[in-house]
Amino acid sequence: MNAADRHKAYRENTQKYAKKEGRLWEDLRHGFILGSERFVGEIRKTFLPETAHRDIPQQRLLIKEVDLDQILAKVAGFLGCDVGEFKKTSRVSSSRVIKRDLLLHAVWQLGVRTNTQIGEIFGLSGSAVSKRVAVLKSKAADDKLIREKLAQIKSLIQI
Repeated sequence: MNAADRHKAYRENTQKYAKKEGRLWEDLRHGFILGSERFVGEIRKTFLPETAHRDIPQQRLLIKEVDLDQILAKVAGFLGCDVGEFKKTSRVSSSRVIKRDLLLHAVWQLGVRTNTQIGEIFGLSGSAVSKRVAVLKSKAADDKLIREKLAQIKSLIQI
């Protein structure tokens, strides 16, 4: 019998004896905690701050999900538009494109959704979201008003 087979046989016998399926590494949670979901929840309650530090991505991932509808409503109110009008169609008039792109950028900047998920909100594809973000950044480099609006939106949603 070769070494690989002996290790596999040992692992299978140990799992059978412990009445446990799978490998130990399957219970590795969040990259550093070994245990059940309940145990991870207890660790989260005990050691994770109420508000996550924005520069520590692991904390941002472990906190409760962001209420995206609330953030969209807040930013839409600031811009004086309705999110629903952008959800209906991907074709937006040129006068409203900048408002849609500012809303889209706010969601993108949060980093809590993929481009495809953001696109579903606005009736766009994931690649279109990426393109719209790039276009807005390009416009912001040349337009002080857009830069100011981006800064105001960022402070409004506190990211």
